[in-house]
Amino acid sequence: MKTYVLLEKDNRRLGDKTEFFYELHQNGQENNGEIIVSIKELLERGGIKAGQVLNDPEKFQKYEHIRRQTGLTASRQQKDVLMFIEEMIKIIEG
Repeated sequence: MKTYVLLEKDNRRLGDKTEFFYELHQNGQENNGEIIVSIKELLERGGIKAGQVLNDPEKFQKYEHIRRQTGLTASRQQKDVLMFIEEMIKIIEG
């Protein structure tokens, strides 16, 4: 299985909250990993294009559906895995 690393790129403090920004790096593998293939197949089964998901106002609900279907889990925060899925969809969209 191919694995990915989310590296913290930057963060900024907004009042009492901190917003984190990440960069996605594949662990020595090419960018066509099993996760991307799984998400792509899931979108194709639903007849949805990657660009449609990215532009949908309820995209985070769709990311949650993708997360459940692919079995992805967050190590710290749920938002982290949802943003990871968004990065995978951006790669699929090209």
